[in-house]
Amino acid sequence: MSTQEMIAELTTAPEFMPSAFWVDIAQKNEIMLDEEGISRFKRTLSNNYFNWPVTAAYHPYFMLALLGWLGRPTRSVFSAEVEDEITMRLANVDKPLVLSSFQKQVYKAYVCFIWEKMRRFDGLGLSDHVEEPLVGAPISIKMGGRLISQDLANSVVEANLIVAAAAGLTKPRFAEIGAGYGRLAHVVSAAVPSLYCIFDIPPALEVSQWYVRQVLPRKRVFEFRRFERFADVEGELQASDVAFFTSNQLALFPDRWFDVTSTISTLPEMTAKQVALFLNLMQAKTARAIFLKQWKSWENRRDGFRMRREDYVLGNDWRLRVDRTDPLVPRFFDRLWERV
Repeated sequence: MSTQEMIAELTTAPEFMPSAFWVDIAQKNEIMLDEEGISRFKRTLSNNYFNWPVTAAYHPYFMLALLGWLGRPTRSVFSAEVEDEITMRLANVDKPLVLSSFQKQVYKAYVCFIWEKMRRFDGLGLSDHVEEPLVGAPISIKMGGRLISQDLANSVVEANLIVAAAAGLTKPRFAEIGAGYGRLAHVVSAAVPSLYCIFDIPPALEVSQWYVRQVLPRKRVFEFRRFERFADVEGELQASDVAFFTSNQLALFPDRWFDVTSTISTLPEMTAKQVALFLNLMQAKTARAIFLKQWKSWENRRDGFRMRREDYVLGNDWRLRVDRTDPLVPRFFDRLWERV
């Protein structure tokens, strides 16, 4: 299915159409894809998702990561290697950013620092056997001979919470709203037998569907398609491992069909009405747990509102079990609710 067909599906439910913020970002992402191709997206549009271009030693993320590493220093950071030439594309800069030698060392150190901290939160040991895929041309940073990345470090921390929330289930059903290029789907699907469903808007939905097919070639994939009744796709869906939908299609699922739902760095980028819409849908469609990872405070100027940590509230059917500052990106919080 093409971008046009995905957009056509979204137009059947106008309340799910992209916010002004995401119309702008999607246009910039389309330009990056047109100019540099999908095969290099980890150096372009992924920097608009959850990959931070930390290239200055005074960057607050670098300083926090350095302080965290100094608390438990490891020698492996000193032997890490970074590629010779690094070029990034950022949404707020027209031209590609070519990193200097010093910027490369800062970026490498930042990735290594958060990688080492991630290990403290990897009780499932996912980082021991899930590696950063070459698909998408990631910036090459190697530590101990293995390719690492900040995206993979963040995904491992998130997956530990999500997988634990589904403990005891033979083939849990996960749903993620706004999955970027599918980084978390890759880690969870590689870690445990499951059905992982992604709900998103183009071009991210196209990119994640392409990416997951490349990195999980043995998984059964339910590709995006239009349907009017859930019963028409239920059999094929339950036999799949990963599935892709436009965001409006979440409303077609039966209540409590998913075991765990999640959304990461998404809600403040919607309209205020869409935030309420998705929080209500997540509560209705989830049987066991809901995971949110969002900015502690963020102003969406294009759509005219601000969201703070205290604004994320679920109904009385939900009990907050995890409420913490994100260990790798401290300007975000991690919250996990379980159904009472």
